[in-house]
Amino acid sequence: GMLVPPAIVIVLLAVVFAGTRISNGVRAYVGGESLWSKAQKEGVAALYRYAATRDESDFAAYLSAQRVPDADRRARENLQGGSPDPAVAREAFIEGGNHPRDAVEMVWIFRYFAWAPYFSEAIAIWGVADSTRDELALEADALQRVVRTGTSTLDERRAIIDRIVEVDERLTVLESDFSATIADGARWIIQVKVLMVSVTG
Repeated sequence: GMLVPPAIVIVLLAVVFAGTRISNGVRAYVGGESLWSKAQKEGVAALYRYAATRDESDFAAYLSAQRVPDADRRARENLQGGSPDPAVAREAFIEGGNHPRDAVEMVWIFRYFAWAPYFSEAIAIWGVADSTRDELALEADALQRVVRTGTSTLDERRAIIDRIVEVDERLTVLESDFSATIADGARWIIQVKVLMVSVTG
């Protein structure tokens, strides 16, 4: 058979290896997004309960649920900052409920593919979702202030809950967009891999 020059073998192996890592990283981000989404939904459900019960333990449950998306945000902001620290970002991803092995892949993808089509778009969507969560936090604080007066009416609380529902609906769309965009990124990488294999093969 025909001998393949060693340099081409190395290039092919590098592409295949990176492709496998990228697949693992994308899978980790999809899993991370479902943890993010689940925590987000639990937080909103806790606010609904709080509006009805006025029990501070329900507000505490909302705050507790924010730990997952807050940790992921710290990872993103660290990696996007002027002096990113992969170890800090990895720890933040782990704090966000991701498996330590997944956290390594998530940092790797972010560091080396944040420029790439789809991945850069997914990161931008994530940033918008975090800003939208800031709006949710303001409404949650407003709800707690109203509840703590001890004289709030159900209508007052319901008006705030209506705004929370609206913010939550926007977050749900952003969560779907993030997952779809990351999946598109995975398909793009596979196409690049196939192209490179056919060009070098």
